[in-house]
Amino acid sequence: MKLSALIPARGGSQRVRGKNIRNLHGKPLIFWTLDRLLEADSFDEICISTESEPIADLVRRHYAAQDVRIIKRPDELATNTSSMQSVIDHYLTASPGIDYYGVFLPTYPFRRVETIRRVCMELHTGFPIRASAVTESLISSRDMYYPTSSGVKPFFRPPSVYAGYMSACYTFSHRDWPDPDWRRHGYTVNERHLRLPVGLEENIDIDTEHDFQMACEIAAGKRFVARKSVLHRTPSADLLLPEGVDPEAFLDYLGDRVPTTKSPILCLKKSEKPSFMFNIGTADPRAYFCSEEARNAYVACPAVRATSCNSDQQPHLVHSRHYRVLPKENPFTVDDLPKPRWHARNDKKYTLNELIAWDNVIMMDDLRQQDFYLEPTTLQHLSKDSHDATAYSVRHGLDTGTADFERVSERQGTPRCRSAS
Repeated sequence: MKLSALIPARGGSQRVRGKNIRNLHGKPLIFWTLDRLLEADSFDEICISTESEPIADLVRRHYAAQDVRIIKRPDELATNTSSMQSVIDHYLTASPGIDYYGVFLPTYPFRRVETIRRVCMELHTGFPIRASAVTESLISSRDMYYPTSSGVKPFFRPPSVYAGYMSACYTFSHRDWPDPDWRRHGYTVNERHLRLPVGLEENIDIDTEHDFQMACEIAAGKRFVARKSVLHRTPSADLLLPEGVDPEAFLDYLGDRVPTTKSPILCLKKSEKPSFMFNIGTADPRAYFCSEEARNAYVACPAVRATSCNSDQQPHLVHSRHYRVLPKENPFTVDDLPKPRWHARNDKKYTLNELIAWDNVIMMDDLRQQDFYLEPTTLQHLSKDSHDATAYSVRHGLDTGTADFERVSERQGTPRCRSAS
């Protein structure tokens, strides 16, 4: 059984120019991924696929002592619209002896070595046909909405289902079972699928300049710290707010909008990454989605399906977990959820219209402009009383050293164990 690690690293990134070789806390971004893979010592081959000679030359110079293979990617596979699967196919054609491969985008700099080792050991059993990462934080299906001209509507009918967002931090597959071939052979989304939980720092994906600056802070030792949620009981509504937010100021912002069970007030934020567990493309929409309209609004557009880039994803709105307005009269509980109504396949009357007018929608982008607003999650250096940041970094595989990346070339490579074919 032979395992490989593929690093797709084109030079033509649009939103953050030259990001794959941009300096992140002392070394190029792509080196963060290479160093993790080499330290894991779990692959028969580590390969970089690129059309960029500057990227290839940088890797050759600084990883001369390590066995890192570079394959030249054709220019037609290095455009904004090139599919990831075409890049993978190009690599597999040049690597006929590989059984399993992992795709490691350089935009995830904070992967954990122990996670890489663990999944590779699982793949050597031959049982998983694929593995992917999901965030530890679960999202409820009833907290996901899509915009219309009159307001917002939920994607899914009740009851609530919980699942984690898919992450491209770790993606492994058997060469004979690429997505969606496993579906064509009768496997469901959960069968022979190893899912790997990832934390907040680990899931940082550098797509924008803001992402890059956040990664710089994490590389310097900061960690995500959340404010405590506080429930404020007021005469008109119960407010769930981050600690430190003035409830009276929030009520003044609401103005005449008084929530009721028939007209709730939602605090919605934009989501670029809809949860993959809810995207059951082959399922009857009457059994899960609120309507055909909801299903069409949820399914990824062709550009997203081809490139796996969420920048072209249709709008997805998610109810904030930290800013919530709960009605006083007949407060909502899970027990109040209606039971799912399963329809026969020839029943065309499956539309569930739960429109919430725009007047009752608060967008988090607008809320952030208010003087009382406080970010529910911030990046901070953890105090030694609560947590030792250095020990945390070591345990979770985060490189917070300040050594210049030129020293990488001085490191002596050690032979990696080769698995039996």
